[in-house]
Amino acid sequence: METNGFILSHCYREVNKVVDLLASLSYDNPNNMVYDAFGELPTRVKGLMNMDRWEMTNFRTMKKKRNDLIWEPP
Repeated sequence: METNGFILSHCYREVNKVVDLLASLSYDNPNNMVYDAFGELPTRVKGLMNMDRWEMTNFRTMKKKRNDLIWEPP
């Protein structure tokens, strides 16, 4: 019996920030881009790839909402 299937699993984007950044860049760019060498990659992507290579910890950051930044006196 032959079965074809797939398994879906979720991971947070900070697990692979390189792929997340490349996907974001492709969304903003209407042209197809092919990178054949490390030197051709955008600077931010190269930085994230080096952080992965050096096994540096990568934290998830969240932007504060504008209304969270406004202080109101009690």
